[in-house]
Amino acid sequence: MRNYMKSFAFLGTLVVSFLLVGTLSSYAVKAAGEKKADVPKEKLLPVIEVGGKSITVKDVEDKINSQNPFLRKRYTNPDEKKKFIEGMADFEVLAMEAKALGYEKNPKVQQAMRNAMVQRQMEVILQQRASKESITRKEIEDYYNKHIMEFKRPERRRVAVIVLSDEKKAKEVLKEASQFKNNLRKFQELVRKYSIDDRTKKRGGLMVYFPKDAKNIQKAIVDAAFSLKNTGDLTGPVKIRLDDKGHIAMPGKGTKDAWVIIRLSGISPKIDQSIDDAEPRIRERLWRKKQSEVARSYIKELMDKYKDQIKIHEDKLDLVRVDTSYPRNPFGQRFHNPSRRRGRHGIKVIPPMKARPQHKPAAKPAPKPAPMPAPMK
Repeated sequence: MRNYMKSFAFLGTLVVSFLLVGTLSSYAVKAAGEKKADVPKEKLLPVIEVGGKSITVKDVEDKINSQNPFLRKRYTNPDEKKKFIEGMADFEVLAMEAKALGYEKNPKVQQAMRNAMVQRQMEVILQQRASKESITRKEIEDYYNKHIMEFKRPERRRVAVIVLSDEKKAKEVLKEASQFKNNLRKFQELVRKYSIDDRTKKRGGLMVYFPKDAKNIQKAIVDAAFSLKNTGDLTGPVKIRLDDKGHIAMPGKGTKDAWVIIRLSGISPKIDQSIDDAEPRIRERLWRKKQSEVARSYIKELMDKYKDQIKIHEDKLDLVRVDTSYPRNPFGQRFHNPSRRRGRHGIKVIPPMKARPQHKPAAKPAPKPAPMPAPMK
């Protein structure tokens, strides 16, 4: 059993080596378009030689230093560094044997190689045409000014309301709501039960976020909202005006009186970020956008370059059959489908597989005692 577990541990270590090390070709071969840097001679000395190929000091350094700082710190220990190099050698021996067995002709291996080539090609193109340093200060300033509300914004508040036509009834509802001060669900039930404003009623009484100087919200509601301290706090009844349709009116445009119970539902704090503080985030955002644009542009270039060799047969799409069924496990039950969790919304949830009952063998009757021997005569 111990040898069995050791074998698994060795395979696990080897898999980690695959992930950390990569192939020998990644050390020896440079992608097209990459400029070879001047390297000191001692960095080109071989550390590992496998099948006539060499892994140099620089190759090992690059591989170790490409890792997370917390991981590479361990390789300052000579023993750990030696294990790392041994892992590289293990990988190369396996790669050499795989090549001898003809795995490089395997369709899955060839597809993986194609994927790696495409990925590396796009990395080089993006480095050349869309580096982070290519984002100018003017581009950052333009973005900042165009999206100023993202970086400079006063405190805003959001409330939920119960609208009633009678002040006395509003006081009764406030008393009832006060019993469930921090219970949003109960407040929403009261909204559905009592509120006469269909527009806010559909949203559980919620209104939009607004600042203290809001021009599109009646001042009575704004003042009441900013008088509350914590989310869940209640106030009212507050006198407001409704329009002809029975909705909360815009300031100065109401036609009849109403009273509201107000619950503070959210506080959006003040934001005051200078362009210098926002620059790293804006640069990152513009860089990601530029990368996407460059990638699309580059692919379009290639499509134009190879247009005589590309033909898409859209009339054959109907022949492609998409299997939407879910596989079943060996016991004949469907595997778990995360999209079917929400049973409360009417989606049937597949119950978890029940454990098979363990059938215990029936207890054997106790053996009958052997008969006593007859007395000797």
